[in-house]
Amino acid sequence: MKLNNSKEEPLTPICTTENIPLFVMYIKSELSNDHKDRLDKHLQNCIDCKMNLAYVKEILQFKHPISIDEKTLLLKCLTDPLFYYFINNVKKEVFNDVKNLIQEKQIDDSKIKNINKTSTNNIKQPNKPNEYNKKTIYPKSTYSYLMLATSMAVFLMLGSFILLGLGIKYPALQAYLPFSKQVGAKNSTDLTSNLIVNAKENNLYQQLDSAIDEYLKANNKESSEKAQIIAKDIKLRYEDNYGIDLVKYYKSVPDSAIKILAENRKKLSSLTEQPINDNYDKNLVELEKIAQSFTSYGDLIDAHKAKILIARIKVKTFKYDEAETTINEGLSFAQKNNYLMLESYFTLWQAKRLVEIPDFSLAQDLFNKTIELGKKLEITELFVSSSMTLAGIYLKNDDNEQALKVAQDVLANAKSYNVDYTVSLLQMAGVAAFNNKFDELSKTYLNQAITLSEEHKKPHLLVMSYTFMGLTLSESNQFSQAEDFYLKAKLAANNIEQTDTRLAILSITLGYEAKTKLNQGDLQTATKLYQETLTIIKDLKINNDLEISQLERGLAIALEKSGKEAQAQEHFAIAKTHQSMAESKKENANFLLSFLPSKYNPNNQ
Repeated sequence: MKLNNSKEEPLTPICTTENIPLFVMYIKSELSNDHKDRLDKHLQNCIDCKMNLAYVKEILQFKHPISIDEKTLLLKCLTDPLFYYFINNVKKEVFNDVKNLIQEKQIDDSKIKNINKTSTNNIKQPNKPNEYNKKTIYPKSTYSYLMLATSMAVFLMLGSFILLGLGIKYPALQAYLPFSKQVGAKNSTDLTSNLIVNAKENNLYQQLDSAIDEYLKANNKESSEKAQIIAKDIKLRYEDNYGIDLVKYYKSVPDSAIKILAENRKKLSSLTEQPINDNYDKNLVELEKIAQSFTSYGDLIDAHKAKILIARIKVKTFKYDEAETTINEGLSFAQKNNYLMLESYFTLWQAKRLVEIPDFSLAQDLFNKTIELGKKLEITELFVSSSMTLAGIYLKNDDNEQALKVAQDVLANAKSYNVDYTVSLLQMAGVAAFNNKFDELSKTYLNQAITLSEEHKKPHLLVMSYTFMGLTLSESNQFSQAEDFYLKAKLAANNIEQTDTRLAILSITLGYEAKTKLNQGDLQTATKLYQETLTIIKDLKINNDLEISQLERGLAIALEKSGKEAQAQEHFAIAKTHQSMAESKKENANFLLSFLPSKYNPNNQ
């Protein structure tokens, strides 16, 4: 809510996110009776404003500790409208007081002059008539106010420098710093205005691929020499044999094989650039043919590039054992020949596989290794993808502060972005921000995720963006708005062509909607949704004991409260079994991301 500045109805509440100043004036009894009555009437019909008012009251009563981390404290202080309200108010009071004192001083001077005029015949004039005015003695209180005013000016100036420094160091936070303006941004809350979404990298490995493709197409000496120079540069800068051996192979290829190899490389490039959730089964068959063809011609390096994509698809389709076989073979080949680029990508998908098993500790180590390799080889995708999944691990382990930090760091510092990664990072940042009690920041991240998903026609990302928005709204007891987003998520899921992908994503939406209904006390709908979710998970053979235990327990609670005690006890027993298995594998779930409301979650009792 903000203030209407029109002459007819000034200070009329207008519902937007900028509601703080009016609430502060209300709490501090600085509104007129008429405006206070208008606000009271408005609060009766506006749940958002009522909740925000209560939150502001708690802040003013020091019930909301901000953060232990000094940087977070500083950022919170500098970006909080309450801080600026306080500063401007104090500044106004100080300058008014100084102005009044100066006026009083002028009155005193005038009186002194009048006295001097009436007593010139009785008082001996000094040798220098203007000596009195050269040294003005101010009252002690005037000096205090002047010192305070000076201190305020210095403080505000230092604050400006801090704001500027934060804006330079953390570009992704620029939109949240007061008085800041992003270059080229449409509005101050457009977090992705600086991102080059879906931009192609131009690292040395991609330059090498382009040069080899040119050589296969033109078969001339100039293209061959260009590829050779880039390969030597890779060897010199990264100590990676990948380029040298690949160029050596293609320089020795007979003319009869060039056409087939060129076609295979073109298909592989197309599949590499294809969105990760599209046509799994069809792409897997095609990739296996390509890998086999490369191998038959002795091109083992490109064959293993195809196997990286094969491993990716197997991880995404829950074929973890098959993925492990492909990955381990690829790692062995890459390490034996010192092909760092291939090793990096196989390590990445090994880490992602371990997340799903799950083995978070080992996965975390491998992601950190991949991040370092990505930085060394200057491959942005490795840094972004690894950091994104690492942020997800922090979320699962309820380390929301670290998850938000990692997500913001990637959004601020990566040079190019795959839209899938960008949206996923925004989703995780939105969830982590909500868990850190930055509600408006959370909504901004999730709204940006929705916008990007819609613009780039990514239904699987759109479903999850809607779902997370619905989840955060339901946790704020905004059940009606949450239900709208759950409905949007289910409708968007119809646009996902791959059946298994559609069902897997839909199960998450249904699980969180079931949690919301259980929170509301709608036991019949909660029971139905929990049952649907469990059916999908069993059909897909998703082996996540923690999620299954939460869903079974949620179903049992809904049945028990509906008076179906016998059925409830059956599901409580199943939930307990899966809970024990989850604990033995050290599976964790984020407080918000659990399928159980906190009051029913055994981990939070």
